[in-house]
Amino acid sequence: MSVYVDDFYSPFGRMLMCHMLADSAEELHAMADTIGVQRKWFQADHYDVCKSKRALAVRAGAVEVTSREIIEVRRRWRKRYGMKPSASEILADFLEKEEHEEGGLRVVGFVRSVGSSAGSGRGRHAELPRPERLPDHPGDPDSEKA
Repeated sequence: MSVYVDDFYSPFGRMLMCHMLADSAEELHAMADTIGVQRKWFQADHYDVCKSKRALAVRAGAVEVTSREIIEVRRRWRKRYGMKPSASEILADFLEKEEHEEGGLRVVGFVRSVGSSAGSGRGRHAELPRPERLPDHPGDPDSEKA
């Protein structure tokens, strides 16, 4: 049994945060207590910890893993505690399948499959025709029929 910290840093205010997970809830909470992270920051299966707390966790025995490896740890946790797969697990499964079947990652294919215009920065609704004026609504004082 182990505690793990990943290498994916996400900004939160002025801090950079990463994920801390473990093979069991007992180990995870014990490590949080050891490095001074309050239990109120527990997020169903992990803690988000800042870089300084990550360093303390590593010194206390946490294993450094990649962001891909942490998904596998999370998958084991969720299975152990009867939780549904997370969005990151579903995305990782999709990307692994694409990588295996196509011989390389096709993120653009995934982006299109969830309805976004690849490269445009706009959602799928941007491609729909827009009326110049909304249809008249009964009771609308600006309606031409009023």
